Amino acid sequence: SEFPDPIADQGIHEFTIGIYPHAGNWKTADTPKRSLELSLPMQAIVPNERLMQGRLPGIATLLNLQAPTLMLMAIKQSESDRNKYILRGYEYQGESSEVKLENISKIAPSPRLGDRLDLLENPLEGRSNKILPWEIASFEVFVEDS
Repeated sequence: SEFPDPIADQGIHEFTIGIYPHAGNWKTADTPKRSLELSLPMQAIVPNERLMQGRLPGIATLLNLQAPTLMLMAIKQSESDRNKYILRGYEYQGESSEVKLENISKIAPSPRLGDRLDLLENPLEGRSNKILPWEIASFEVFVEDS
C-alpha cells in the first residue's frame, strides 16, 4: 500500500457544513457541543427489552451531569457489573469542572456517581469528581434494578 494514497481525492466525497451564528465567543456559544451534535447525532441503543415496553414521553432527560464544560462522549455498560455504567468525557473549555448527577426522569431509576476510573475501568485512588482543564475523565455510575 502506497502512502499517501495517490488517488485519495478521486471519486465522490460527501461532507456536511454547518453555519452557527452566535453572539459572544466560541466558549459562551458552546460551539464544540453544537459541532459534535452536527457531526455525531445521538444514537440510543437499548439492549434491555424491559426498557422498551410502554410509552415514553416526547421529550425526557434521563441524566443531568451538571458539569457545563464536560463533553460527554460515551455511556456504556460496565464489563463487570450490569448495574454499573461508565461515563467518559473530556473538559473542552480549559476550565475546571465538577461532575454531579441529577436524575430528573420518572422513567428510570436514580443513578449514583461512583469512583473516578482509568481507561481500563479500574478505580483511580485519590481522584475526585473534579475535572481539570482539557482532561479526559471516566466515572462509574450505579443504577439499581427496579
